[in-house]
Amino acid sequence: MGKGNFLPIIAAALLIILATGFILFKSGFVGFKPPTPSPTPTATIDYTDGDIQILTLLPQWVPQATWEDITRDEIERDGQKLPGFLRSGTLETHEVIGRFGDEATLKQHGWVAGKFEASGPGGEVWEYIKEGNGKQVLQFFYQNRSLTPNPNGGVTTQCPCTFELQVFLTDPF
Repeated sequence: MGKGNFLPIIAAALLIILATGFILFKSGFVGFKPPTPSPTPTATIDYTDGDIQILTLLPQWVPQATWEDITRDEIERDGQKLPGFLRSGTLETHEVIGRFGDEATLKQHGWVAGKFEASGPGGEVWEYIKEGNGKQVLQFFYQNRSLTPNPNGGVTTQCPCTFELQVFLTDPF
């Protein structure tokens, strides 16, 4: 096989990769439904009580983001609705973001990396688990809201990029 015969194979592989990214982008994360923030914060949340303090640290971990108040909400996980607390934020940046949070602080408070994670061209979701007085899940999520489908396949990013950030803390179950 000559050198010129590899070009169609490389082009086909690149096309498959771009098509897969586009399909993932269009379909979202299978099995994951991000929480929809409640319209008003719950006034009775005790921010000094236990693990909810983790949500109060988010403005320190991502100070460039605009963070909303913590609200009561629920998340669907494995077909089960789990109640808990949600903190949402918005981040505008010219740079690509990755996982956010302070691993050392999470470990110090007894959180360990969970097995659930998913990522695509414009977002990622991952979790930490804590067991003790019941099991709790701390789920991190971000999605780039500035992606637009490219008619020739793939996606295009318009910068500055607007990222939606969410962290959900389940009640013990």
